Amino acid sequence: MKCTSPNRTSILGTAPSLREAVGREEKRLIKLALAACNGGVTAAAHLLGESHQTLIYIICARHPELLAKRSPVMKRKQHLIEHSRPRKRFFKR
Repeated sequence: MKCTSPNRTSILGTAPSLREAVGREEKRLIKLALAACNGGVTAAAHLLGESHQTLIYIICARHPELLAKRSPVMKRKQHLIEHSRPRKRFFKR
């Protein structure tokens, strides 16, 4: 079935495209989740049903202005105790 309307604006008025509307809603939901989790990306991702890697990618790629809403990135701590014995090898050489 072919659309007979000459342009989109005659039917929808000044409505945004679907892509723009979805992007705005995505941004709004991410902003709410980050606010609810005090900027914690992992907890916000859990609320949204995504992995934290996916949420970080979405924020960086599509909504970089939300980086300011994120809590500071914390570097993981290193082991404080050195292992005195060698690690087990899973495969024999």
